Parts: sequence; C-alpha cells; structure tokens
Amino acid sequence: MKPPTITSAQAHGGRYSALLGTVGFGQEPYGDSCLYQAITIPANAISANLTFWYMPVSQDENIYSDWQEAEIRNEQGIREERIFKVCANTWQWTPVFYDLTLYKGRTIQLWFNVRQDGWYDPTAMYLDDVKVDVAMPPEPTATFTPTPTPTPTATHTATLTPTPTSTHTPTSTATPPATATATPTATTLPTSTPTATPATGTLCISVFNDLNGDGQQNLEEPWLAGAVITVSTPAGVLVETYTTDAVNQPRCLMGLPPGDYRVQEQNPPGYVLTTGGSDWLVRVLAGQTHEIFFGAWIPTTPTPTGTGLPPTNTPTLTPTPTLTITPTGTSWPPTSTPTTTSTHTLTPTSTPTMRRYYIYMPIIMVGYQTN
Repeated sequence: MKPPTITSAQAHGGRYSALLGTVGFGQEPYGDSCLYQAITIPANAISANLTFWYMPVSQDENIYSDWQEAEIRNEQGIREERIFKVCANTWQWTPVFYDLTLYKGRTIQLWFNVRQDGWYDPTAMYLDDVKVDVAMPPEPTATFTPTPTPTPTATHTATLTPTPTSTHTPTSTATPPATATATPTATTLPTSTPTATPATGTLCISVFNDLNGDGQQNLEEPWLAGAVITVSTPAGVLVETYTTDAVNQPRCLMGLPPGDYRVQEQNPPGYVLTTGGSDWLVRVLAGQTHEIFFGAWIPTTPTPTGTGLPPTNTPTLTPTPTLTITPTGTSWPPTSTPTTTSTHTLTPTSTPTMRRYYIYMPIIMVGYQTN
C-alpha cells in the first residue's frame, strides 16, 4: 500500500495537490491509498455544500480490480454514502458538488481512496481544492447605547474673614459675606472610530452539456446554451439574471458583498439536470472566488432491434382426396363396369421464412472487495 503524497506535478489551484495511488509504469502496490478529513456541520446551518476537484489516471480498464472513489463516512469510518466510484484515465480536472445539509449537527469524514490490485496497471488520482461552504443564519446586530454624561457638581468654597479688631475709631468697616464658587467637572467626549470598508467576493457559475449523463464535465462536453440563471439574496432581492450561451462561461459575478446568495438554474426545454439540485444557497466570503457547476443532458431511450417475440408456426393443412367416377361407355345399359379413379387436388404452400428474435436478460456480474 502506498500512502498519499503532496505533489507539484499537477495542481488545480495554487501549486500543490494530493496524489493518491501510483503514476507511471511497472508493477503497482496492492491495497488502498486513502486520506480523510473529519468535519462537524453546525446544527443550525441553512445549507452545507461540498466542492472538490479530482484528476483520474489509470492504465487499467476494469473497475473491479482498480478504481478511484470518494465517500461520506460516519465518525467510526463506516460508509454512509458513496459520492463516486470510477476507473478513469481522463487526465482532466473534474469538479464534484455534493449536498451535505442532511448531515448538519453531525461529525462526518470526507474519505478519498485509490484501490490497486498489485498488477502492472498503475492507478492514481490527484485531489485539490476540497472545501465545504456552510450557510449560517444571520447573527443579531449589536445596538450601540450611549453612556449619559454626568452633570457638573457645584463646589462650595468658603472664604475666611478675620475677626475685626476693636479700635478707637468710632466707626467699623463691614466685610462682604462669603460667596460660593462653582468648579466645573471635565467631561470626556466619545472618540469616533472609522468603519472599515468590507472586501468583496466573486461567484462564478457554469452550465455544461453532460452528453453521457454521468454528472461530471469531461473533456469533450461543451458549455450549454439556453439555461436561465437567477442569483438573489435569501430575502428575495434580485442580484443578477441571465441566459447562458455556449461561449462565455463561466460567468463570474464580481464585487459581491460577503453573505449568502441563492443560485437557481432553469434547464433549456428537454434537458434534465445530472448534478443534483437546481437551487443552491452559497455563502460568499471576502476575498474568495466560489464556483458552481450545473450539468444537464437530454436522456436517450434505446430502441430495441429485435421483436422480442418468438416466430409463429402456421400449420399446413393436408388436402382431402376427391372421388371422381368416370364412365367407360355412352350407351345404356352400360357395357362395362365403371372404373373408380381417385384424384388428389393439391394446394401449393409457401416456403416458411426464418425470423430472428431476441430475448433480453439482465447480466449479473459478481465481484469482491478486500477491505
């Protein structure tokens, strides 16, 4: 078993990605090359959406011996859902979107793995940009309550007057009474703090024509025209609405204030989504770019080439002999004994035509997995 490694050989975002399995030639190791990340989704989350990109590489064409896979597991490492299981060799970055809202209030494991059977057909998977966008209800806004300024208190200052001394002067001089002097108390004024302008985020949206209906955009699958995209706030305020074309994708909405946005997709007539729901709630963070991919296709109904019925055998009737009496003379009474001749009237029959028919049966393939 080969453990996962960090590599700069391939990267979707940044300079590095995780490599699971073996790339190259020669004999591959036997076993699983896996990694996982445990996450806890808040119980009051509005939505939780998993996004990641992977690049499958393999020299094997048999999914029962080598494969690439991703799963949702519980805290004990037991599988609860399989996101995908393939044996592919596209050498192309493929996006995956998965709704994790069902698991809010729980701790789960995001588990990625490459299985190799020890033969001469190495299989691997590059993994990058794994993230979970969780939309939370808005927090209550803090209310500023001003602090009252205390009223200045008057301070009474007494002025001492000396006692008059008795003199021989016949008159005395009156001293004015003491007066109260108010001393004001200094008041501290609040200092205004400038409010920082929040940074903005970007939301990029794409719709592709999923020709094979596998929910993943392959190299030969183009962008889809005619899909209607609507972006709004959870309160219903319209942010953007447009119809896609087959050239200008992805379409990126830049300068969005951080917060939650609702993204809705309406398919062109006849198309059916292959990538899950058509209504997403995405949390846009400041300074980050968030990508959403929708895949749609026109389902095809196979036309059987056989009739599905066995041929009808038509029985051939055997003709009944007809008895004909031919007289030998013309006079009466007859001069000889009449001769009885048996004549068979034959009815021609057509040559039967062979008709091919088909019996459709399910093919049951039995495999095993070593844990």
